Amino acid sequence: MATTNEFRRARRGQDSEDSVRDCMPLDAARAAFEWLVTGPHPVSLDGRLFPGMPSRRVPLNEVRDRLLRRRCPQATRDAVWAHLVLRSRTEGATWTVGCVGVALPALTRIAATLSARFAGDVTDIHAAVLAGFLSEIARIDLRKPRIMLRLRWAAYRAGHTAVREALDAPVPSGNGFRSTPPTPLWGHPDFVLARAVAEDVITSDEAELIGSTAWRGSRSPTPPCSAG
Repeated sequence: MATTNEFRRARRGQDSEDSVRDCMPLDAARAAFEWLVTGPHPVSLDGRLFPGMPSRRVPLNEVRDRLLRRRCPQATRDAVWAHLVLRSRTEGATWTVGCVGVALPALTRIAATLSARFAGDVTDIHAAVLAGFLSEIARIDLRKPRIMLRLRWAAYRAGHTAVREALDAPVPSGNGFRSTPPTPLWGHPDFVLARAVAEDVITSDEAELIGSTAWRGSRSPTPPCSAG
């Protein structure tokens, strides 16, 4: 998993550490990724390893754009994401930043969706979305299909939990703090899925797939446009 220091090292020479601390987490990740793919030797994949990719070195920003195309085969998306995740696990910082950069269109949309109706500071929500994605990179089963769908879902769950925790926190009153009402039903996994579909984060078919594979075995309430 990438740490804050790894993101800072990735963009060293471009911005100071103070400026990294001052910007939103996903903004810092975007700047780090842009640094990786800028210049004469951008971080890239060997396109010959993946069906549908050009037979050359493909910079990660181009990889991202190709995965976003509707006609990109799911097999190609899964093969590329399996490769990116494995590189992140074995080599760390650069490839973890690369994973985040390729996923940024999805992560940004998820963070914006969850923050849209939240009146407070949204920094923690954005950070939770990023943290949920990074945590899932470390443990996701690469043998199963739709890798990016499961990564986006983990990011959405983490951000959704951050929103719930913020809304459930004690509210200051004239004499200190007062309790908030009980947690509403939309915290249940099925309601989280329904909300994600309503907000166009996932499709109804993807929600059905997640619901049938992610938790149906345990039914535990584990508190998601897409780059694959």
